[in-house]
Amino acid sequence: MPASRALRWLAILPLLLPPAALKAQPLPGDPAAGERLAQDWCGSCHPAAPGRASDAVLALRAIGARPGTTPASLRAALLASHAPMPPLGLSRAQMDDLIAFILSSP
Repeated sequence: MPASRALRWLAILPLLLPPAALKAQPLPGDPAAGERLAQDWCGSCHPAAPGRASDAVLALRAIGARPGTTPASLRAALLASHAPMPPLGLSRAQMDDLIAFILSSP
């Protein structure tokens, strides 16, 4: 197989994996730092602590447990402003930490 064809396959391979396989990849962030961010920035709307519930919005870990949720989908959601969620202006490291927390097991 020519090198360019092999590289093309390597580039599209992640797109062919099921979301569960993508969730199993090591995440670059720190879940503990992400939990602190979640409590400070997200906790007024999205419950971050275990056992808290809200009728208005999903808990962060419930979002992470949804079948289609991947690091890429979370990054896109955090970058896109949508009402009533305000633009957060997170750094890449903060976003990595928050995503690592959301996708971490409860």
